[in-house]
Amino acid sequence: MLLLALVGVEPRLIAEDYELSPDPDRDELLKSQHTSSRAVILAALAGLDVESYLLAGGLAGSDLEALRQRLLEPL
Repeated sequence: MLLLALVGVEPRLIAEDYELSPDPDRDELLKSQHTSSRAVILAALAGLDVESYLLAGGLAGSDLEALRQRLLEPL
């Protein structure tokens, strides 16, 4: 989720991607809490500055740039 957000993928598309990978245990837990993977992903990404979050976690700016380049590199 963080890597997709880092390279600019829209939150709704990240949520859709997660919905393609069902996990019965996760889905049951979320259902018992009256929520869904989509809602959790969208809430987690709302207002999140992924770059600042990763920098605060110890990643260097040069590492972020290298990561972006690697992820966006054509196959």
